[in-house]
Amino acid sequence: MLKKLPILLAAIFAFIACETEDFDIAPVQTDQTNNEETDVIGIDPDNEDVTEFCIVPQRLTAGEVTTEKANVTWDAENAQSLTWEIRYAEKPVSLDDTFTAIINDSELISTQTNTVTINNLKSSTEYIVIVRTKCSNTEFSKWSSSLVITTL
Repeated sequence: MLKKLPILLAAIFAFIACETEDFDIAPVQTDQTNNEETDVIGIDPDNEDVTEFCIVPQRLTAGEVTTEKANVTWDAENAQSLTWEIRYAEKPVSLDDTFTAIINDSELISTQTNTVTINNLKSSTEYIVIVRTKCSNTEFSKWSSSLVITTL
């Protein structure tokens, strides 16, 4: 049985690689913001409207997290951007379900500033937030690394 273990592990890793072909999940990092702990998970959904000229929003941070809302801010290095799109969803139990949750079960907010208040959240709940730059009606940056926020 032990001789077959490397073959079994190779098959499992190959299966996982096929399942995650359309996106990448980076290692979880912890970002301390206003004494609140927030995890950062990298998600890169495949998007045919992505252009290299749109700069990906960086360094998402959460502030003023309450039981019902959270403020999210990011570095806006693209001065030409008029709009950013924010997606947020409840964080799934399994990291494997993160892509599905953020794409299928998320809410979309558009803003013309590099900060947004997400309202009507549930208390004691983890949310995933991602942001992308909208350079024109048909051109977008890749999605940012995600920020995980826990409401009070």
